Amino acid sequence: MKLSNFLLPAIAFAGENDVDSDVTAAFKEKGWELFFKNNDKTQNSVISPYSIIGSLYMVAAGAGGTSREEILASLDLNQYFTTESILDPFTAYHQISQGLQANSTHWGRRKSDAAYELKITNGMFYQEGLREGLEGEQLDPGTYDIISNDFVKDLANVRELDFFRNSKSATNEINEWAEESTNGKIVKLFNDDLDSDTKVVLASALYLKAQWMNPFEVLTNKKLKKMGLDPIEWYNYETNAFEKRSDIEWLYQEANIRTWSTRSWSNGAIVNVYELPMSMKRGGQDAFNQLLTVQIWMADDPEEDISAEIAKNYNKIRTEQNRKKLKFFMPKVKLSFKEDIKEKLEGMGITEIFEEGNADFSPLLGDKSRAFVSKVNHAVEFEIDENGIEGAAVTASVLTSRSMSQPSVITINRPYYFVVTNRCWTNGNQKNHCPFENIPLFIGRVTDPAK
Repeated sequence: MKLSNFLLPAIAFAGENDVDSDVTAAFKEKGWELFFKNNDKTQNSVISPYSIIGSLYMVAAGAGGTSREEILASLDLNQYFTTESILDPFTAYHQISQGLQANSTHWGRRKSDAAYELKITNGMFYQEGLREGLEGEQLDPGTYDIISNDFVKDLANVRELDFFRNSKSATNEINEWAEESTNGKIVKLFNDDLDSDTKVVLASALYLKAQWMNPFEVLTNKKLKKMGLDPIEWYNYETNAFEKRSDIEWLYQEANIRTWSTRSWSNGAIVNVYELPMSMKRGGQDAFNQLLTVQIWMADDPEEDISAEIAKNYNKIRTEQNRKKLKFFMPKVKLSFKEDIKEKLEGMGITEIFEEGNADFSPLLGDKSRAFVSKVNHAVEFEIDENGIEGAAVTASVLTSRSMSQPSVITINRPYYFVVTNRCWTNGNQKNHCPFENIPLFIGRVTDPAK
């Protein structure tokens, strides 16, 4: 049964819909959980929860039994593991993706403004001959239709490759697809050729480019002196001290910025949050307006671990923020990440799909399939500069079978966490928020802007 038969009209988001809220909650809560798993707080890091979880939905669509149930349970969606509602989370993911995406055909805050660009591209790559049947395994027509028509959408991103006879060529084609889907940002998703026993690769790519609503300017020494400020120092974890750094470029803006702060009950750490607005996408008559933002989470004491405070407060700060006129300083940043994130997913409770002999991919490859997920490659490139942000991510799951007052001065001069997220509301009523708000598209930590 095709998922497209169950897709809801966009206006459905205006009413109460538990599955939309539940899927959104999974992105928010599990996004931070994924980020903090096996993570060294003294190092730069960045992931795209939306790309990772998008890939997991594709894997879940092809999985069966306890393998699918485990994925849904890890996202706190196990209540949908029933015959009547098994497709509901996939439907909601599809709807949320449609609501978030934007391109040059959309307009921004005003008709003269460009919207942000957000492109979500899913792909499926399978072994040549698998649709007809190969050594006891065969692509199930129904599941193939669900993945190709309702997750991938563009059939140009469903490709038959020959991993068995020419793994190098097959791997190169997937790498080229990833590069094209991310506007050239992810150059090589797989460094090594995929195993010749690879049967299916399910991939989710994301490309984002957005401009600041209030422009930054590059800070020069001349500008600093004119403002009567000393050179900015950055906190160094290795020396446990603030130091002058000639290799860090600084940005500056003066604007009204949403702020929030709290004190941790566990360690007394003071946590400050600054939310910087970016470009937006105007919704039509039955669609929500979408405004992208960058949230900066920073502790007064750089040595304090504030991960628990972020996880605890991320969902509630929007209702408690205040606007303040600030002179705001932050560094330019360029971050990269590329790893097999299998251990992170296992830490969330997803284990069976990685176990040869136990994984169940019968809905995708038939009852005789012994396929399992051998790796989940996640690659991210992310930049912050005076123009805005540009980020790209790809997650690929590889299935293998053997067989008015004076503005305050705020300087982001110590390690901080950031999240690229969204605000959304109906035209003419900013209090009427949509269920899929505050979704983390990218989460990162900056400990050294020059690395």
